[in-house]
Amino acid sequence: MPTIEDISRIAEIEFSDIVKTTSYVDFKMRIILMNNSFIDVHLSQKLPDRFGFHSKEDFERLYSMTDEVSKMI
Repeated sequence: MPTIEDISRIAEIEFSDIVKTTSYVDFKMRIILMNNSFIDVHLSQKLPDRFGFHSKEDFERLYSMTDEVSKMI
């Protein structure tokens, strides 16, 4: 299972054309995109190896990023 740091690295390196920055708050990471929309990545606190994504806009690249993370699992 990828860690939140792994997902951050994928976002910042593989998707550098659309990712402005990433930041962490507790078990959540926020990926800020160049168009100022965002993707929140939540790690489950109750179920091991579970995480979820929530996005505001730019869904096409979000699905591409989600596929990249899924390949790691």
